[in-house]
Amino acid sequence: MRKSLSLILMMTWAALLWSDPKALTIEDALQIAKDNNYSLKANDVSLHTAVKKEKAAWNVFMPTMNLSMTYAKSNEVSTTSALTPVPSSFSPGDNSFDKVQVMSFDSKDSLVAQMTAQLNLNLAIGNGIKALKLNSESASLDRQVAWQDTALDVQKSFYQILLLQKQRAILQSQYQTMEQRLKDVRNMYNNGYSTELDLLQVQVGLERMKPSLTQMDEGIKNGIKGLTYKLGLPQEQEITLVGEISVDDLSGVEGDLDSSLTLLQLDNNLEQLENAKKAAFYQNLPTLTLGWGYNPILGNPTDGDKYSSFSDYFDSDNWSDQGSLTITLSMPLDAWLPFSSSQMDIDGYKDQIKALGYQKLSATEGLAVQLKSLRSTLVSQSQTITASLKGRDLAKRTYDLTKVAYRSGTKTYYELKSAEDDYLSAEFDYISSQYDYLMTYLDLKYNLGQF
Repeated sequence: MRKSLSLILMMTWAALLWSDPKALTIEDALQIAKDNNYSLKANDVSLHTAVKKEKAAWNVFMPTMNLSMTYAKSNEVSTTSALTPVPSSFSPGDNSFDKVQVMSFDSKDSLVAQMTAQLNLNLAIGNGIKALKLNSESASLDRQVAWQDTALDVQKSFYQILLLQKQRAILQSQYQTMEQRLKDVRNMYNNGYSTELDLLQVQVGLERMKPSLTQMDEGIKNGIKGLTYKLGLPQEQEITLVGEISVDDLSGVEGDLDSSLTLLQLDNNLEQLENAKKAAFYQNLPTLTLGWGYNPILGNPTDGDKYSSFSDYFDSDNWSDQGSLTITLSMPLDAWLPFSSSQMDIDGYKDQIKALGYQKLSATEGLAVQLKSLRSTLVSQSQTITASLKGRDLAKRTYDLTKVAYRSGTKTYYELKSAEDDYLSAEFDYISSQYDYLMTYLDLKYNLGQF
């Protein structure tokens, strides 16, 4: 009862915690994704399983053991005969025998117990242990790749939403400027200083902006929903993003192909194939099998005359043991034939290794080209940022001068708003250039596995 009450209180507290809008920085978003993303949780389970199997790799030296108990009743009575020596009648007690007689035992049912243990020893055991280690390394790489994918996706979604929000603010300002323009043209039209065509053109421009605002609102809404899902948060949770699109605090990206998770995965796959090929070959070599069996048999357990008391069932004379200790050395012969299935498996591994080797060469060259291209793009985008910054500063200076002129009465409010819109557009171009640089920067870090 207390546990149930505690669980209800925890769930209620969690619901209250996530009920209010939550402000997230990019650092908050990454940490939440690391803790809650469903894909990462699935990879964590796979990694835990692989590590657990690797730690238990020693169990290949544990023999297979079985225990069974069988009661058998035959349809017909079987007779077992044996030659039994008869002591000498001339010298009883001197352990001499002068004849034998045939003794027969009828048996129709039996109680058979069996306990066996068997251990196969082959050079492939070492490859089996190594396979578990390589599988654990593969699961670890998969987990790292999953985090790289998640981190890249979350960061790109986060900054894309910020860019859309900035663009939406500029569009809203331009819409307000157009509304003021419509008022001015309508006044001019009413006073006879403008034509109806001029008025209609402004109205059409204003109406065309409304769908753009609606579409942008929907895009921001859907982007936030997608980000909420990637973070592993409930869809009911409202979030607001806190941050700016800026490249000022970005550190340099150092690294080469050796840190690429894609190439590390290919190396792991190659090592697994090499290990599997060796294991397939070693399985064709001699195998030492150690076996032990304990097989007690009780004949005619339902014979009331033979087992007059319960203690008779435990009399060792009524039991026989057909168990044994075996040491067997065996080797398959057909595996050494040129077209045997074993040889075909080994040849198949060789072909896979060869194909994967070419795949790695292609991936290495492709990644080298991609890294070079990304670094070159960063240089070009850095120059674009510098040019956009100059354009923004010029637009800001124009806007400041227009404000002074408007206050002195030499510029209209519409001219002031137009100058403001030009400045906001230049500001957006500057932010967009930083956004493009940031996306390339994230792609470069992703390809080097540095999240």
